[in-house]
Amino acid sequence: MDIGRSFIIKASMNEAKFDALDQYGTSDLFTEAERAALDYVTALTKDKEAEPATFARLSRYYSEREICEIVWLVASEHLYNMTNIGLNIHSDLLCDISRRKIRPQGDTRLVEAKASVL
Repeated sequence: MDIGRSFIIKASMNEAKFDALDQYGTSDLFTEAERAALDYVTALTKDKEAEPATFARLSRYYSEREICEIVWLVASEHLYNMTNIGLNIHSDLLCDISRRKIRPQGDTRLVEAKASVL
């Protein structure tokens, strides 16, 4: 999630929506199309398969090409994650770097939060 959060922060997108991903099923921040896509990618990620009903719901909102792109993104992220795990590569802290760049001068909450974890 580091790289994803970093890109969202840099693009000044809705960080609250990103933070609400674990509640996408009930959050008003997500459309039905987004919920269908997130249900589908969650099934692919967790179960390595998706039920026909989940795919049918996804198909109501996305074209064949868009679905192929969604599947490619899930598969490529899985590959990157497995590669990093296999090589013992950990987070590069891009989220922390992005947050530092957008915080007002003198705001040390991130530094203080990291120090408390260490």
